[in-house]
Amino acid sequence: GQVLLSDAAWRLVGPTEDTVAREVGVTSLRGIHPAVRLWEVQRRSGPTRSFAALPTSRHRTNLAPPVRASVGRHAELLRAGSYLSTPGRVLTLTGASGIGKTHLAQRLGNHLLNQLPGGAWLCDVSHATDGASAAHALLAAMEIPLGPVDPLDQLARTLASRGRALVILDACDPAH
Repeated sequence: GQVLLSDAAWRLVGPTEDTVAREVGVTSLRGIHPAVRLWEVQRRSGPTRSFAALPTSRHRTNLAPPVRASVGRHAELLRAGSYLSTPGRVLTLTGASGIGKTHLAQRLGNHLLNQLPGGAWLCDVSHATDGASAAHALLAAMEIPLGPVDPLDQLARTLASRGRALVILDACDPAH
């Protein structure tokens, strides 16, 4: 059979004298969010069976793959995508709680992913109280270890080095 480990499990177990792992991609598993990177673990020697790699994007993201249609949102998706085709633009989705702002933003990120060398990132900033804590939340969402420099500076440098990216700040309400 096939042995698959999450990225976190593979880092914990690591390679041994008898085993090696091959990255098979990033996928979304039922009940687990965000999507996880999976590794296929095999014996170093002896017969091995390789399984097909999971379909992956060549871009980094923490967005879950789309699982349901955006009923009645096609026009908004196209309009937002067109607006964001110009680099450096900021788009704010507003509306009452529960109407699908986050869902639309994630659909937009998945729709634009091939045009974003820096990836598409969803970050919950509901607990952020200032710029530094928001930067910490975004660095964590982008799986960037916090360095010895100012988190805002580290975030700016990281984003600049990765190329054009979409950053989705969720729960960025004035009431928070």
